[in-house]
Amino acid sequence: MKTTTNYTSVKKIAKIILTISLLTKIASAQNCSSYMGIRTSVSGNGLSPTNALMTGMKISRCEMELGANVQERHSHFSGLQMSFAYYLLDDCSSKAKLSAFVNCSYNFAAYLSQGTINREKQIAPESTINFQNLLLKTVETHGGFALHVQHTKYMSSFYAIGFGAYQTIGSKAVCSQMYREGNAVSLYLSVGIKYSLK
Repeated sequence: MKTTTNYTSVKKIAKIILTISLLTKIASAQNCSSYMGIRTSVSGNGLSPTNALMTGMKISRCEMELGANVQERHSHFSGLQMSFAYYLLDDCSSKAKLSAFVNCSYNFAAYLSQGTINREKQIAPESTINFQNLLLKTVETHGGFALHVQHTKYMSSFYAIGFGAYQTIGSKAVCSQMYREGNAVSLYLSVGIKYSLK
């Protein structure tokens, strides 16, 4: 059963990579720059941190990207995320640039973080919920600011902090028995590396 699940996840990731490659080709055909990279994100949603494999394009001061969420726990493909950023300071001669961003993430099956699992077990040791294997469906949106640092002609990194909210979809019966709130405001932290393709 686990092998079938892993194979299904691999097929989903392959489809996303194919879509990302297509979007990159479209971006290259237009008068804009495109890039690929990886983003590590964590928020106050109580879920395991995600590493998003992403692709994006930048047109003038605007930047858009799409990524596949892969949770650190079990290297689990859990959903998708997309971001939009507007560069507030975009001086071509400067290696550091500041942007305002909005990030939206949808997880169709996400594991709890190990910290959340430990806290739930300490607060309610008598609970019959299997927190280790619990999968939740969530949607979240955060906005904030990011600092982008250009290291070489093609390589750059970014450091983002934001504030927003998350909502757990369904699982009301389970959420009502947990210390973790089903819907709440949360802090968002993210770091990543981007490689320019054009």
